[in-house]
Amino acid sequence: MAWAKLGDKYPPAKTLLRYAANYAKHTLMDNPKESFSLIHEYISINRTLERTDQSISFFKWLDTHHPDVASITFHIFQDVLTKHEQFSLYNKYLNPNLNFSQMVSTYGFSIDANKRGVYGDKERTQKMTRSDTKIFIYNVSRLVAILVMNERADEAQSIVKKAKLELSSDEFITSLNSALNGKLPQTRF
Repeated sequence: MAWAKLGDKYPPAKTLLRYAANYAKHTLMDNPKESFSLIHEYISINRTLERTDQSISFFKWLDTHHPDVASITFHIFQDVLTKHEQFSLYNKYLNPNLNFSQMVSTYGFSIDANKRGVYGDKERTQKMTRSDTKIFIYNVSRLVAILVMNERADEAQSIVKKAKLELSSDEFITSLNSALNGKLPQTRF
């Protein structure tokens, strides 16, 4: 966001960011299979410039011209697909069991790191644990809700059953129940 503020105070900086985003997009269109780090950069710049619609357009282009790359990079685009309510396109690239397993692994790794005290003091460790838990709740609930929205309720129920074994909290159960009704969680953090 610091770049966006700089661009507001100094318009040539915002112009340079737009140029960088356009350059990244055109470079990616020439060779999308070789530039995964550039995809991250492109999405980040668009988020900073509040042009996430550009990221959606690019993902749609990948979907049409390079579905293999769209599949590999889907996880990078999940937040913008959700923001722009592109649920059928999101659904196309869902692999619920794999996606859930990745969420569990990431959450488990984060919680283990917190238990080892990688963040130093107790207060910061507790803050990171709360943050990691909220992210896990959001991601699993989003997965369940999007499955329900796309008439994949049986798969959603299966994920919920597994999810309840991973985290036992009232907040999580409430979020999952809401997701089973097709309601997306409110915020990620």
